[in-house]
Amino acid sequence: GEATVTLTGGETVDLKISLVSRKLKGRVLDSEGKPLSGADILAQKTTPLNFAFGAVSSDDGTFTISGLHAGPYEVSARKAKLG
Repeated sequence: GEATVTLTGGETVDLKISLVSRKLKGRVLDSEGKPLSGADILAQKTTPLNFAFGAVSSDDGTFTISGLHAGPYEVSARKAKLG
């Protein structure tokens, strides 16, 4: 199945999901709901070992992180400001 989670900058949410395909797919949008390209997405495994998987959002804001293993992750998205 699919789930939609919408957060604004600085917000967090705890989710419990099951990944059959070992992939996390999503879409990053800006505060106006427009796709955000070039955002860095990080899925960091928090236990028992700390390691991370990452992706960069495409022109339509979508991303896929593959190769995830069972366990809790902290997922974040960040876009560096230019200038």
